[in-house]
Amino acid sequence: MLTRDFLQAVGAVPITDTARDVAALAVADALAIGCAAVEEPGPKHLIALAKDQPGPCHVLGHRLRLAPAAAARINGALIHVLDYEPMWNPANHAISTTLPGLLALTAIRDVETPDLLDALARGIETQARLRLASRQFEPGDLVLHPPGVVGPIGAAVACGTLMRLTPDQMATAVGIAASSAGGILANVGSMTKALHCGRAAASGLEAALLAARGFSAHPDALAGPRGFVAAYFGAHADLEALTSRTPLHLLDPGPAWKLYPAQYGTQFLISAGLKLFGQMQDLGLDADRIVAGRITAPVMPYVDRPAPVDGLDGKFSMQYGFALALLDGQVGLASYSDAARFRPQMQDLLPKITLHPDPERQGRFDRMRVEVEIAFADGRRMTAGSDGPDGIWSRPLQPGRLQEKLRDCLTASHGADAAQKLSQMLLTLNHTGGPKLRAVIDRLEEDLPCPSR
Repeated sequence: MLTRDFLQAVGAVPITDTARDVAALAVADALAIGCAAVEEPGPKHLIALAKDQPGPCHVLGHRLRLAPAAAARINGALIHVLDYEPMWNPANHAISTTLPGLLALTAIRDVETPDLLDALARGIETQARLRLASRQFEPGDLVLHPPGVVGPIGAAVACGTLMRLTPDQMATAVGIAASSAGGILANVGSMTKALHCGRAAASGLEAALLAARGFSAHPDALAGPRGFVAAYFGAHADLEALTSRTPLHLLDPGPAWKLYPAQYGTQFLISAGLKLFGQMQDLGLDADRIVAGRITAPVMPYVDRPAPVDGLDGKFSMQYGFALALLDGQVGLASYSDAARFRPQMQDLLPKITLHPDPERQGRFDRMRVEVEIAFADGRRMTAGSDGPDGIWSRPLQPGRLQEKLRDCLTASHGADAAQKLSQMLLTLNHTGGPKLRAVIDRLEEDLPCPSR
């Protein structure tokens, strides 16, 4: 049966100490990002809706504990809403969909950190194989938002691994989770995008818990003309990708770490814009002297947003990301506030930037390249290009950049003094003698500066 063969292949890939180190960094990154999103309105609405579901599971950045599925749903949204979690290849958000269910299990079970890291690696591997099987690599090929499609199954496998489900129970969990897949791309740029990830996390957790209780589902829900693969990937799906791959996706190609809290394609424009900002600084030029800006990029309609309606929408605008880099020379959490979006300098510069889609360019992030040009009133022109930001698979992060990101994120929720200590603690998750993850989550709650949010 395809589902059994798939699960056996996912479970057979060895997880090395190096892989656990990468998984631990992904956990640290996600916890800091989730705390940084404490003031985001989307998760606040989810919290308000779930406050009548008390339980033992932490909500990141809050002194609040909820029932497992509710906590997983909100934590998934918190980790994703800033669009700051790593990118994977093929494109997917594999952490916000997988880690929150595992975090919930740490509150109701005695979980060792290495076991959680192994389970996370299996959940990421599950999603990667499903994405490869889809053959939907170019943005124009996507039918639905990938984490909403493959995330529930990845979360079910991760939670089932941590719970040590039997092969029969794991196949059932996959079958249950497969009926929770979805997420239309029209909602990219709204609060609902992060809900795709939160719902995937909650659905996968519930699927594993239900399977453990004897709940039923089709034993081979991936296969057949009415199964998951046919429904979501069509007749041209690559079934061999489900079972034949041998390298662990966590290491090959691994995560592309984000240094800017925005959709990944826009970060190519940020990277190119920062190069131009450096050239402008060298010549003593300011962005207010720019009379025109030109972007040449692949055809990517979902990030062609010349006038984002608010700061959140700006995360999905190539033009806005480019303008941010030219104006500020840096891009961070505050860059996507409504105040930043509607300040006079941005209102002046943004209409001057035009996007020129090139159908000959590839839009998949491992092969993507953009070119930019700016013109000044005196006739001067500057050009730059980017094949990806720092942290992309071909350009690993420099030492210390990830800790700097963790510190910045935790400063937003805990204050500067606590952030320094907490960021260092997060980076010891996989160290010998390091704290259990449950103790780390407790500490993140204890060090919050105010009683409740």
